[in-house]
Amino acid sequence: MARYNSIEDLPAHHRKQAAEQMRQSSARIGIADGADLGVVPHEHDEQSALMQWADVWAWEYPELGLLYANANGGYRPDKTARAMKREGLKAGVPDLFLPVPRNGKHGFYIEMKRANRKNHATPQQQRWIRVLQDYGYRCEVCYGFEEAKVSLCDYLGIDLEDIT
Repeated sequence: MARYNSIEDLPAHHRKQAAEQMRQSSARIGIADGADLGVVPHEHDEQSALMQWADVWAWEYPELGLLYANANGGYRPDKTARAMKREGLKAGVPDLFLPVPRNGKHGFYIEMKRANRKNHATPQQQRWIRVLQDYGYRCEVCYGFEEAKVSLCDYLGIDLEDIT
């Protein structure tokens, strides 16, 4: 499989799409040209940027295309919340899961938090993380897009120099 060091090295048909998705990801987490870097992006924006980044690089690293989000978190009407609970939604399950075994681990769970480190895993989330680790999964609390990207690359054995 070919490895590319930058967007410019991509085949032409991928270059425009990758550049646009990277621009959108950067804008979401507040690093676009002229952005106010004093504003800390919300967890939603950090996670959205990570998912867009994974989508951009999934053509090169197909495992990244398997990363998916859990439906926990966020506001929903009581009726919807009750229905989702009956369907199996469980409080405290980490935000993201990569169902790819590596280095003796069954997969990788990520609990996303804002990059300013002012919010932390809840007791329910900590319990889930401990249990999942006991069952052979890698689990991390990642503070922001960059930390989650580094953790995913580490888990998959992707050299950060090869991926932006």
